[in-house]
Amino acid sequence: EDLSNEIIYEIFEYLDYLHVYQSFFDLNIRFRKIFTNSNFPIKINISSISKSIFQRYYTHIIIPYQHRIISLSIVNFLSFDLDISPHRILSTFTRLKTLILVKINSEYLENILEDIASLPNLSSLTIIPIDYVKNANDLLLQIFRLSVLKYCKISFKNEHTNFDLLPFATNEYSSPTEQFVIKHQIDVNNLDRLLSYVPQLRRLSLDRLGGYYKNRLNHPIALNYLTHLFLKLIHFTFNDFELLIKNLFCTIQVLHL
Repeated sequence: EDLSNEIIYEIFEYLDYLHVYQSFFDLNIRFRKIFTNSNFPIKINISSISKSIFQRYYTHIIIPYQHRIISLSIVNFLSFDLDISPHRILSTFTRLKTLILVKINSEYLENILEDIASLPNLSSLTIIPIDYVKNANDLLLQIFRLSVLKYCKISFKNEHTNFDLLPFATNEYSSPTEQFVIKHQIDVNNLDRLLSYVPQLRRLSLDRLGGYYKNRLNHPIALNYLTHLFLKLIHFTFNDFELLIKNLFCTIQVLHL
């Protein structure tokens, strides 16, 4: 009771908002006003909760205070009613900076990426589908259109999820992404095409890079800012690796294999 509202806000910033809401909202009038009348940012992490708790949370927090949400993490979409899922109203989260979607059915991804395309502050995106992705290239192109994205992590199931050869990037698809993590097998001959979309890249992590490197750089890629490279190679010869470093990664300062 003796703590100022400002100190309480600072404490809440380190806690999951759902837990804070469940613990303090009904405690007294003061805490209820703190929730309803303040403007402090909301970070939401939804994982294993009952449908009844989620329904209350959705009705009393997500809907009325969507303009305050800066971080949204949803794990396991199958655990609650998709008819009231936050992913259906993402376009209204104008302050959203971080979006994490784990165990999401891939059929929702295209619409979600369309909804978040206009968000002015979205700088971090993590997508980990629960099933196989049929349109991986289309999803990548949608991601590259996100105008303020700085960090992106995608993790697709390797089996039955294929990246076809991408077209080389045009100005329409020049992404500001600085850190890119791909947990999926990538053919080395698609790599220069993929990297043409992220000229501002500083850190790159590729979980499985394979294929026979043909060393055909018809469109030289300038990655002037890339300093950190994390690679897991599959059936890769040293000669191919040496050519790859010379052609694409000559600016790196830190290499992890």
